[in-house]
Amino acid sequence: MFFAKDVRNESIEIYVSFLSDIIEKDNQNFKGLFDVIINNVHSLAVGSKTYNEINPEIFDIVSLLNFYHSAYFKEIDTQAEFDYNQIKKFLEKDAVMNA
Repeated sequence: MFFAKDVRNESIEIYVSFLSDIIEKDNQNFKGLFDVIINNVHSLAVGSKTYNEINPEIFDIVSLLNFYHSAYFKEIDTQAEFDYNQIKKFLEKDAVMNA
């Protein structure tokens, strides 16, 4: 198993690339996806949603962000523009921790 692929890190890297596209190219498709992700993490953090209510397609990234950064997402203003740079930093840090 030493050479087994780490699917979780690959997933994180994909989401980091999506965030890069949002930050550098203002990619609206990825922005819409991340807005849904961020709102779901916020809902989990404040207790208005349970893990059972999270779409399976984004479950991994939502649960990862909630597990490591719940305090941040609990306080986030879902009506304001999101700080995609901060979320990208979180995921880059998470990728290193999960390597």
